[in-house]
Amino acid sequence: MQFFVVILSIGIISQCINGCPNDLKFPLESIPLQIGSVPCPDGQSSCPDGESCCLLSSGQYGCCPIPDAVCCNDHLHCCPTGYTCDVEHSRCQKGFEKSYSIVCPGGDMSCSDGETCCELQSGDFGCCPLPDAVCCSDHSHCCPHGYTCNIEQNKCDKGISIPWFTKKEAQPINKTLTKLSISTIQCPDEKSFCPEETTCCELTDGSYGCCPYPQASCCSDKMHCCGEGYSCDDSAAKAFELLVNAVTGGNESNQSSSNEENIQSLKKEHRAMVAELQNEKKQLMEEMKRKKEAQENEHRARVAELDNEKKKLIEEMQRKEEMRRKDEAQENKHREMVAELQNEKQKLMEEMRTKREVQENEHRARVAELDNQNKKLMEEIKRKEEVQEKKDREAAARYEKLHEQMAQYQEAHKTQIEQMAKLMEELKKKNLTSFEDIAEKDKQAKEAIIKLAKEAEPFEMEGNNIALFGITSCGKSTMINVLYGKEVAETGKGETTLRIQSYQATDFVLWDIPGKNDEVSYMSMQYISFFKGLTHRIILVTNTLKENSSMMKLLDAIGLDYDIVVNKMDECDDKEQPKFRKGIQKEVQTLGLKGVGRIFYVSAKNPLQFPDWADMVDYLKDPRK
Repeated sequence: MQFFVVILSIGIISQCINGCPNDLKFPLESIPLQIGSVPCPDGQSSCPDGESCCLLSSGQYGCCPIPDAVCCNDHLHCCPTGYTCDVEHSRCQKGFEKSYSIVCPGGDMSCSDGETCCELQSGDFGCCPLPDAVCCSDHSHCCPHGYTCNIEQNKCDKGISIPWFTKKEAQPINKTLTKLSISTIQCPDEKSFCPEETTCCELTDGSYGCCPYPQASCCSDKMHCCGEGYSCDDSAAKAFELLVNAVTGGNESNQSSSNEENIQSLKKEHRAMVAELQNEKKQLMEEMKRKKEAQENEHRARVAELDNEKKKLIEEMQRKEEMRRKDEAQENKHREMVAELQNEKQKLMEEMRTKREVQENEHRARVAELDNQNKKLMEEIKRKEEVQEKKDREAAARYEKLHEQMAQYQEAHKTQIEQMAKLMEELKKKNLTSFEDIAEKDKQAKEAIIKLAKEAEPFEMEGNNIALFGITSCGKSTMINVLYGKEVAETGKGETTLRIQSYQATDFVLWDIPGKNDEVSYMSMQYISFFKGLTHRIILVTNTLKENSSMMKLLDAIGLDYDIVVNKMDECDDKEQPKFRKGIQKEVQTLGLKGVGRIFYVSAKNPLQFPDWADMVDYLKDPRK
């Protein structure tokens, strides 16, 4: 690694012609003491944060642009922490090779100690030759810690500007390491070096410092420099020389009277500067005292923390020793358990062999039992099939008997049937499709229907016969399936029944009456005789009695009683049910229904939800009720 040159900056007022800013011959500076800066041992100079004070050959202090740097014994150069100065070869070294121990992000590249990983334009990582450096956004340069990158001027700024540093490629992990160094410019003494984009300038002691401008003009006072294209104006330096002579008691007789006023003015300014510096020195000393106290507090806290960590470490070691003893005891216990388990395993194998023999015997017995149960089940299935076949034959016989009765009825009541058919034909032409319409618009036809209906004789039907009347989607098929005990009627497809069907259950025969679009179709002598032969006539509704009020009024007119079943009560809110029941009772009175027997409120989908379901089933099973 190349040397870093350390130069002292003196607070002399100097200017560059054309008004350019005057810069020191070194990218770092020694400035009057300031709060927050690094104080030098002389108590009068300081360096910016992130830099180090180094003694120059002149006895004054300069600034090294590296924190906690190593000051070389030639009083001109410095090296990063952990490196040693090789003055003879003008370089910093750390052993024979750099240790690439800093792994860059991604884990593929590394940099040496005292360097910083920075991303390059290619997307790979390079190494900045400074610790904790600032990586510039151009992905090619870097600046010391605490500085900011000035992309427009290609410099590093921190109160003053210094040239920035060029990043080098990082080393691949596990590959051969190569030495990297900062690109430098060798000065005429062939011993000193300055970074790229700077200029070597001779100092007052004959050594060389670095001006932070490329191709700069070195001023004749051997302390300042100006940028390329500018020239030095040394008038301020000469004025300071006059001030020095005046303060040190020089020969004033050789000075012209025209300079006396300037000298007095400069003396006044000097005294003001001295007072200001003393004040700043006092403030700095106080700040240093506070920092020292803070450091001592931090030190005490760190010592206490280390003592605590030591205590924890001792406790951890004791715990591990205790665990080791427990593990040893556990291992001995484990060996005993293994021996015991092997013994138990042998016993278990013998017990399993005995159990397997018992299980095989039990299995054979179970197989024989299942064969017997299967035989009985097949016999039961055969018996049920025979019962079902018998029910089917009985149903077919009922249909056949019903058709025979209808045929006989038609022959015996031919005149009445013809009269009723003629009357129904006239009603259809008048577009009268319900008994309510007929009763309202054709009272003569109503009386004729009632007269013929009363003359109709009931069919002789065996057993407990129950017919369900209801409009489309009132839940009639679902109720038949639940009453029957299994699914025999199709559900969920609108009107699924096109003709009267019967289902022989254990305690009754269920008759499904189609929900037709007109009631005139039911006003025949055959239907009325069928209705008269039923044990129970069930009118099924969901929301209102008006759904099937016309059929109930027809039954009232011909003197037949009926029961009302209100289905789908589970769709009615619990709080609204009492009000809904009162509404149904009120409709019975409003519609003037005379043949209403009992009213049940149920849900065919959830029969156990409402107690009326059990009452309804008991009622239907007993033909005497």
